[in-house]
Amino acid sequence: MFLNLATRAEVVAAFPLAREEARRARSIVVEQFIAGVEHRLLVVGSKMVACAQGEYIYVSGDGRHTVAELIDLQINSDARRGNTEAMPNKTVLLDSTVLAQLTQEGVTPDTVPAEGRRVLVKRIGTHGADVTDRVHPEIAAAAVRAARAVGLDIAGIDLVAQDITRPLFEQGAMVCEVNAGPQLLVHTMPSSGPGQPVGDLIVAELFPPGDTGRIPVAAVVGRPGGGDGDGAAAGGGHDATATARLLERMLHSAGHVAGLTCGAGKWADGWQCAAGSHTSVAAARDLLMSPEIDAAVFELDPHDVIRAGLPFDRVDALVFLPGTADGDDPRAAAVLAAIVGPEAAIIVPDDRPALCDLATRGRAVVLLSAPDAPPPAGAARAVGVRGGEIVHLQGGAAESIVRAEEAARAARSLGGGPAAGMAAVAAAVCLGLAPDSIRAGLAAAR
Repeated sequence: MFLNLATRAEVVAAFPLAREEARRARSIVVEQFIAGVEHRLLVVGSKMVACAQGEYIYVSGDGRHTVAELIDLQINSDARRGNTEAMPNKTVLLDSTVLAQLTQEGVTPDTVPAEGRRVLVKRIGTHGADVTDRVHPEIAAAAVRAARAVGLDIAGIDLVAQDITRPLFEQGAMVCEVNAGPQLLVHTMPSSGPGQPVGDLIVAELFPPGDTGRIPVAAVVGRPGGGDGDGAAAGGGHDATATARLLERMLHSAGHVAGLTCGAGKWADGWQCAAGSHTSVAAARDLLMSPEIDAAVFELDPHDVIRAGLPFDRVDALVFLPGTADGDDPRAAAVLAAIVGPEAAIIVPDDRPALCDLATRGRAVVLLSAPDAPPPAGAARAVGVRGGEIVHLQGGAAESIVRAEEAARAARSLGGGPAAGMAAVAAAVCLGLAPDSIRAGLAAAR
């Protein structure tokens, strides 16, 4: 980069050097020179929250050392300089930018400046004092507009101004660069002035007050082919997969941007982005990297849970399917049950005595396999069929959710049995979905 080329001769001399540096590019960029000092302004959301003032870098001659030696003695010895990301300013090298500036100063790296002579080494690339409180409102607003113009909520704006306290156009100040990866260290470790709490400000922007950053998470555990004969006859029978897919449809009908991994593939906001079985912990972890989803449903292989652990630290609805083989490793149930949130629920079938013991914890919902079957002793909540309706039983009251045949028909369309439909309805109730959303999700599955 060559700055302040004021004469034709300087441009002619700089051009071949720029062409050599840009030999892999297709063009050389020629820009208007703006007089002033470079400033780095940090924009977070709709505010300019920090500003670091750039510094011209000089060496001062002592009549004994060369310019190259003075750069190392007086500049690169600064503890804030280095070649790692942990340093707010980088080591000054004798690159083309520095060599061009020394030429303008009438010296070379081997020149020994007289004592007291100041030699300008570099005009840009170094940030020093924090001047956040001095930024003129017009300049702050211009920085925000620059970030918005390229669609960034968090951006580092390079702006050249002679006086950061004066209005933008009064001094011909201009934005010269918008950085998607802002250099936060120049604001937290300034050479003078207070460091700005930019990390806290960014987190506050990403997670407004009261927003924990969490999304509703449901996990479904079962054996492929589980469920009753109706599910198997309908298409191979996979109650866990059918349950997960139905629950994802219900979340979508409730207005969520839902993600899903299951035995039939991977979905994000209704778009199937992968086919085949995705019941591994790795598949769930990959889905959680999708920034657009605000709810997630995972069908999990219990054996993989034991091998690989979990990709999340809390689950809001944990579903165990009926008919799972007795030989399944109970450790997976224990691992998953341990991360059920305090306001969440474990949904267990009444044909799994070991799992029904979870009901005594007061946060389990028992799936009743027979119509009009009473909840087992110690169960605070249950979901079963009463008069052809799937109902939520709690505190002696029975809340009707949806027709049992409607849920069974939706489950059959996805290769599952009636138990899958009832389990999906139970999970939706535990996640706080309204009956209208549940019915709409079931209808969308057919």
